[in-house]
Amino acid sequence: MAVTYTSIYAGPNIGFGESGRRKQSTGTLAYVAQAYASGVPVTAGQLGFTTTIESLIILSAGPATTDIYKWDITNSTIRRYVETAGTYAEVAGNQTFNVVVQATGW
Repeated sequence: MAVTYTSIYAGPNIGFGESGRRKQSTGTLAYVAQAYASGVPVTAGQLGFTTTIESLIILSAGPATTDIYKWDITNSTIRRYVETAGTYAEVAGNQTFNVVVQATGW
């Protein structure tokens, strides 16, 4: 099981006052044989933040174009849904996939 984060862009601090400490990061999360139980984990450290992920947007995902990926902020996971017979169901078991994300955090 492994997850790798490759940074595409690490922005400067954004916002005003205290919120000016927020950072922005864009990059690829690559999951290889990651155990899946209601989502695969994303940590602040993986994205270059020291404390918290404030927001995360999935810009693109692969390999399948029909899959749906959603950010679960409560559990800090990316959840994957696969189309089966016209409906979408959350996947189970080990997962291998890449997602390009844009995140803001502390």
